[in-house]
Amino acid sequence: MKNKEYTLITGASSGIGKALAFRCAARQMNLVLVALPCTGLRETAEEISEKYGTDVKIYEADLTENSIAERIHTWCEEEKIQIKYLINNAGMGYAAAFETVKMNFFNTMMKLNMNAVVAMTHAFIPDLKKISGAGILNVSSMASMLPIPNKSVYAASKSFVLSFSRAMYQELKSYNIHVSCLCPGAVPTSEQVKERMRNGGWIHKLFSSKAMTVAEKAVSRFLKAKPLIIPNYADNIVFQISKLIPANIRIALMGRIMGFNKSK
Repeated sequence: MKNKEYTLITGASSGIGKALAFRCAARQMNLVLVALPCTGLRETAEEISEKYGTDVKIYEADLTENSIAERIHTWCEEEKIQIKYLINNAGMGYAAAFETVKMNFFNTMMKLNMNAVVAMTHAFIPDLKKISGAGILNVSSMASMLPIPNKSVYAASKSFVLSFSRAMYQELKSYNIHVSCLCPGAVPTSEQVKERMRNGGWIHKLFSSKAMTVAEKAVSRFLKAKPLIIPNYADNIVFQISKLIPANIRIALMGRIMGFNKSK
């Protein structure tokens, strides 16, 4: 008997990941939701299943652990779960001068933002090749477009995700696997981000979007196999204009848009 097809979403207990889960379920996709333990994942799964009637499974795990992607893949095989869409959403960020952040935090962030994306993609590609029209959606950020003061390592990690996604798009298109990269601007997913948005004035609000709005546009364009998804209209304008602006000016502009000032 053919296994049921599922969409696997990492970081699915909150923020964009949770919103993506709701929007995928609204399209009658069965889901595998992955997130840290004790983050409300089970409650999210129950809410989605009750609202949309889709099958929702959960796997609680820390994606920074060694070999976790292989363990998730093995579990899917044991549960007869066929992954058609892989959404690598889990990530973390910060807002502070580089030297004030401890290396342990940076190491964890790089494992989650970069290593986990690579590991999950590597683990599931053989399965995706077996399904016509399979796809991978990697969640990056507008911060991937250029360096950002006080978000130096975060921006670099998201640049990695964008570059990796573009390369995988070319590698996998001959297997009928489409790879998309989502680059949202500011999304109020934490109190820290909300505070920066309040302090950033009208410019920061212009370049911000609600998680559910981002998710709806992301899923719609992902299913249309768009390689690059910039959900906010204002962000897209800046992206197009930025190609014509010298790098040093672009960096200063992006720093202003993201709500940061030069460190003192």
